[in-house]
Amino acid sequence: MSAAPQSTPVLHRSRTGAQAILFVHGFQDDHRVWEPLLDSLHARDFEVARMDLAGMGDRAGDPGPYTLERHAEDVASAVRALDKQVVLVGQSMGAQVAELAASRCAGRVDGLVLITPVPLAGTHMPAEVVAQFKSGGDPAQAPGEARKQLMVAVTQALVDRFSRSTALIRGEVVPQLVDAWDQGHVDGLAPSRFTGPVLVMSGAGDWFISAEVVAKAVEPRFPQAQRAVIAHSGHWPHAEQPAATAQRLDAFLDELPA
Repeated sequence: MSAAPQSTPVLHRSRTGAQAILFVHGFQDDHRVWEPLLDSLHARDFEVARMDLAGMGDRAGDPGPYTLERHAEDVASAVRALDKQVVLVGQSMGAQVAELAASRCAGRVDGLVLITPVPLAGTHMPAEVVAQFKSGGDPAQAPGEARKQLMVAVTQALVDRFSRSTALIRGEVVPQLVDAWDQGHVDGLAPSRFTGPVLVMSGAGDWFISAEVVAKAVEPRFPQAQRAVIAHSGHWPHAEQPAATAQRLDAFLDELPA
């Protein structure tokens, strides 16, 4: 495999602290999707950092490939750039990426938070479902409208937020991103290489990454996994129920060694 074209991920940094939290967004999102959560997060003595994955957000023009390997190396580079102990938080496809990055940053990552995580081994959906994801759904709909099917707490502001991030992505990028999270990574077939503290957060109404999926394909791979379920939420608890999600994240951070 040829090396991915290298571009330096821009870190959006706020607050100050001896440790850092690095947030990794999911499929078709960008660093702005975390803003509602950050408004409710206390995270004492933690710097907060966010980044866009290649092909999305402010990096929508970055060339490919748009693979889990490429994304994980970008996140690992960001961890090294922070130059302090880090807690990685990833959602959906970003959870796959965060786990891979954590396994590559031995000694730098103190904890891992996986929100509605796509299993690292992938979903391996039926071909017709994969094709629907790749096509972006009904072309007559606004880009964010299709996401209503995966939400419980639907608001127009949230639909508009998703519409803006989805609209930035070039058409040829989407199928590569879908293949990345659907096919997954070989590391997902074995216990995780990250053996530190892990918090797995689910949306109570998320039928895509359901409680059964998490129980069978995510939690058993981690020796120190905690589980939290966010009520009245679908696939994006950090956006649908940001206060409740922040409260559980704060509790996990408080449990970590200083």
